[in-house]
Amino acid sequence: MIINIIEDTEEKLESIVKFIDSTFEYTELSSFASYQSGLKQVKLSPPDILILDMTIPTFDRKPGKREGRFRPLGGYDLMRKLKLKVLIQKSSF
Repeated sequence: MIINIIEDTEEKLESIVKFIDSTFEYTELSSFASYQSGLKQVKLSPPDILILDMTIPTFDRKPGKREGRFRPLGGYDLMRKLKLKVLIQKSSF
């Protein structure tokens, strides 16, 4: 089972990972800290479980770099984009 977590707060991420470690058996656990990095990975390799923060930055935080605008509904936007992608794929058959 592949689990992806999109969460930008380190403390929350650590708590989620501890919970997952004690609750699930999985083959791969990956975390991403922004809308863009999470969306890219989910499109590339859809996980079995996606744990998604609703308020995330547009881009990953890096020293000396801008992280883009803060997205209060970034998780919701990401899910809408994925839903749209699935609908487009289904209609193209």
